[in-house]
Amino acid sequence: MKPLKYFFLTILSLLIICFAGVSASSLDDSNCSEYEFIFARGSGQSLDDVDYRTFKERINDKLVGLNYEFYELGTANNGYPAYSPDGLFSILGTYISAGESYKFGESVERGTEELISHVKGEISRCKNKKYILAGYSQGAFVINKALPYLNSGKVFYVATFGDPKLYLPEGINKNACKNIGLSSYRVYVPDCEVEEGVLGGQNPYEANDLKNKRGAWCNQNDFICGSNLNILDIWKGHTSYTGDNGYEKFAMIISEKIKAEEKTPETEARYSDYKKRDIILLYDYCDRLRLYSCQNCDSISAEMRDLLISLAEH
Repeated sequence: MKPLKYFFLTILSLLIICFAGVSASSLDDSNCSEYEFIFARGSGQSLDDVDYRTFKERINDKLVGLNYEFYELGTANNGYPAYSPDGLFSILGTYISAGESYKFGESVERGTEELISHVKGEISRCKNKKYILAGYSQGAFVINKALPYLNSGKVFYVATFGDPKLYLPEGINKNACKNIGLSSYRVYVPDCEVEEGVLGGQNPYEANDLKNKRGAWCNQNDFICGSNLNILDIWKGHTSYTGDNGYEKFAMIISEKIKAEEKTPETEARYSDYKKRDIILLYDYCDRLRLYSCQNCDSISAEMRDLLISLAEH
């Protein structure tokens, strides 16, 4: 019996070492909010600038009594700086590289990394929290770039305002002007000829796992997201999302979506019988975890951690 006993002790030890990063306490979200609004500001804006303040005010007006919180990208150390292209060379470089290079590209990259890190950290701490992501101008670019690396099941809604990477296929051949084939995420785009933003459209703009969870705003004469350019007042269209059709409309949509979800009966027990577990035994019959193998068993990959947390939640 001793060899068999030692065998099981060895297996148990390996499980504890490899899965140590997923503790039961990390899934206890008794002190967590139900929703978190994450906002990414535009080029050149400082933290707590007018767009973020208005964004929060409109939400607070509509979501009275609900349990939610805010996070603005750039709050973390060495986080999203929202650099603005300065000088002709920088502006041309940003345009030619479709926003991937120079200070603008560096800024987007740092914002993307901060967003991914923040959300993954919160998911490991709060098992029930859902995330509402919103980005203005450069911030919209950041949100879009981070989405493929986030758990789509935790994303409640994504909103972009004046996105330089906006893509609306119905703008081709002016189909939108004929009210044909409008994109499901087209919330407020009065200019029916808008096809793509100034830095080229992100195609596809709405991934399959985010169907009906997206909304795009592009004001009339906001040339950044692809509308016509008003040479008499170049920036008016791009700086007007603080009005009724911008963050106000967004807050109304989110309020309705959250209320609709609250009224929807749960089809599964919502962790009412949740008990802390010291060890999770995972039997891999399909050999799917080979990609997430534990090399030296002193750490696990981020992908493996996310998978284990997802499994533990269910």
